[in-house]
Amino acid sequence: MSRRRKGVSKRVLSAVLSAAMVATTIPAMSITASAESAEGNIELSRQVAADGMVLLENRDEALPVQQGTTVAMFGRAMIDYTRGGGGSGATNVDYTRNILQGMQIKEEEGKISLYQPLVDFYTEQVTTNGITNDAQINVTDEMMDAAAAGANTAVVTIGRYSSEGSDRSEADYYLTDAEEKLITRVAEKFDKVVVVLNVGAVMDTSWINDIPGVDAVLVGWQAGMEGGLATADILVGDVNPSGKLVDTWAKS
Repeated sequence: MSRRRKGVSKRVLSAVLSAAMVATTIPAMSITASAESAEGNIELSRQVAADGMVLLENRDEALPVQQGTTVAMFGRAMIDYTRGGGGSGATNVDYTRNILQGMQIKEEEGKISLYQPLVDFYTEQVTTNGITNDAQINVTDEMMDAAAAGANTAVVTIGRYSSEGSDRSEADYYLTDAEEKLITRVAEKFDKVVVVLNVGAVMDTSWINDIPGVDAVLVGWQAGMEGGLATADILVGDVNPSGKLVDTWAKS
């Protein structure tokens, strides 16, 4: 190596070491940063979310829900919605629209009606009481019978949270006993039953054929801040689900 190049190398190394020494002596500072979403980003988020959803099953044209239909909503995930994973997948947003809110918007638009007693019941259990486990939410036989008398279509929501190092257990992959029981009870009572999966990864889906009466299954993913409304877009037929699976999901 020439003397000139050696001199340049020494100066570069000296600068790097000096910067490292300064960095180690400067006390940590708290920096607050904020940003506003560019125009159109929220609408694009909703569109992309809906476009990526996957219709796993649709028997007897259960979806889209026909205009004017009264829908009974089940499952804590309609409110306790997971917009995305934790860890490096975590996001900071101004709001998150859940599936119930999305369906309420469709109701305001006159496209469907919601069976209100169940909406009130789940809102109390999840929002007011903070219950985020379907096993702790008791939908009585009387409530189920009343809902079936007041609505002919049911939507059951199933949710999973994902984060590095804490997911991909059996509890993530399989339905819980409470979830399987809820789907079974609903399928016994309603003419049309739709299951929405608010999940971030592969789940066992053998139950689709094992539980009689399940008509449609939508993989709604963890679809971001507008994920609940994007899910509703699919359910009422405003958007055609065109997503495709990139993994193999066990059917049996």
